[in-house]
Amino acid sequence: MYGFFEAIQKNDYDTLKKVSVDKRMSEDIRRNTLKMQHEDGLLPEKPPIILSSEMSGKDKVIVKVSYILAGEEKIMIYPVVLVNNEWVIDLADAVPEGAVGALVLSDNYTPQN
Repeated sequence: MYGFFEAIQKNDYDTLKKVSVDKRMSEDIRRNTLKMQHEDGLLPEKPPIILSSEMSGKDKVIVKVSYILAGEEKIMIYPVVLVNNEWVIDLADAVPEGAVGALVLSDNYTPQN
């Protein structure tokens, strides 16, 4: 989880790609989104705080994270899945804390890199 936020801070797309997946975005869109975050200054102001983590089967962990963005605390829930013996963040299924009921994680989910 910390590697993900560090990659965003450092504008390091190669590391970002290794530690996260997003089945809803192409590689070009992900790269451009990271670039725009830096251009617009939309970056977490401090390192994130992991508030909780809970196993969900043998290959999935649900992680609740707090971070400060534009002076406001944001709490997100990220599924972290095991892919090719590596734990990666599934950005497509990440949700804000208030939308926990909308969190739908498929047991058959296989991210595409």
